[in-house]
Amino acid sequence: MLQVKGRYIVDEQGNEVVLTGFNIGNWMMLENFMLGYPGTEQEFRTALKQYAGEEKYTYFFDKYYEYFLGEKDIAFIRSLGMNCIRIPMNYRLFESDDRPGVYDEEMIGRLDRMVEICKKQNVYIILDMHAVQGYQSTAWHCDNNGQPARLYTHLDERVRFYNLWRYLAEHFKNEETIAGYDLMNEPDAPREYTGMLNQVYREAAEAVREKDPDHIIFIGGNSYNRDFSVMDAPFLENLAYTPHYYLMACTSEPMSYPGEYGNIQYDKKLIETQMDAMDAFMRKYEVPCWIGEFGVRLNYPGFTEDRLRCFADQLDVICDRRHHYSIWSYKDIGYLSTATVKADSPWMEFTKEFRRIKERYFLDQNFKVNEDWGISMLLDLKDENGYADRYGKVKEMVVSGMKHTLSTALADRMGRKFGELGKEELDQLAASFAFENCRIDERRAKLLKAHGQPKRS
Repeated sequence: MLQVKGRYIVDEQGNEVVLTGFNIGNWMMLENFMLGYPGTEQEFRTALKQYAGEEKYTYFFDKYYEYFLGEKDIAFIRSLGMNCIRIPMNYRLFESDDRPGVYDEEMIGRLDRMVEICKKQNVYIILDMHAVQGYQSTAWHCDNNGQPARLYTHLDERVRFYNLWRYLAEHFKNEETIAGYDLMNEPDAPREYTGMLNQVYREAAEAVREKDPDHIIFIGGNSYNRDFSVMDAPFLENLAYTPHYYLMACTSEPMSYPGEYGNIQYDKKLIETQMDAMDAFMRKYEVPCWIGEFGVRLNYPGFTEDRLRCFADQLDVICDRRHHYSIWSYKDIGYLSTATVKADSPWMEFTKEFRRIKERYFLDQNFKVNEDWGISMLLDLKDENGYADRYGKVKEMVVSGMKHTLSTALADRMGRKFGELGKEELDQLAASFAFENCRIDERRAKLLKAHGQPKRS
């Protein structure tokens, strides 16, 4: 079983192991922009179940889980020289809010199946609780539609969170293919609750240790795994820490690389400087650093080669420091993936009109709204002097609320269309995600083979 020894992760023989691989987003944690559906995961699932009924809903997702991740996927990941996958999970797949403390054994069975597949390929698994009870942030990627993060204020939510980890730790405590547990993805506790964030991590880690004394526990920083300045020093043995490091030049803004943007020079030197800040906590306390999320987005027009150069430099910096890493994400509909659902697949055809509407009206929360919405005109109030300081926040709230309202309505429309399909058609939708039906992005695969291996120490 892997263990932490100082700043290293080692196997039972004491040999250093550097964990490299992919996040398996969209398998046990769905994200709207990466799959093409509107709204949050819970809104999407609710609409499907409402109009398709329990039987067809269950049939589709049973097939989806089967097709999305299998032996061919893990073998391909291993062929890139990688040795680990991170599995983001939504707590709702294991525990219903209507029946807290009653856990779904079928979902555990799917994890067991993946453990056996990964064991054959010598690939480790890190279990990541991506969406937790009560929400750890207000963001869509913890299946939240903008509600306050109750985890920090509601004891009952925290108790459920700890109990689910006890359940998982008890189940996997002897499984060596499991590298460890990423307790909570990207928390964003308000400043007044950073003390509670540290308490949540301590109590969740203690809950795991009650059942599993051996597996590594991974802990992220506040502000979406970016801020470790508010985090307590390591408080248990066998802890590792996990920053997330999305580079603007790789994922968000069209720019030349290397090149200047917004009076900042984007180049490898900047990545080194940012990484110095990113891993400062880990260097200070001599604990392992696992870059749990980063990636490159290539579906914007232009600047493809610039983005690939930036991503290559980011990988070089990570691997030069022998940091562990997990790229976001392995498979989607063409945003950040190495395995991409084909454009002519049944799933892409089914979601085509919904994706068009989402893109036209910027409905996903991570889509930037331009002035087609006329928001600035809407908020052009008379009392400019008293309003100026509040403009940005109010605009953000208005945009978020409008997006949520429109997305919910669109999810309802998608549910109606889904409900009209028969089981054979549902099987074809799910099969769109099978490895043999996906396209491999050879640009990314080539880059990973060339730049994704840890440098010799």
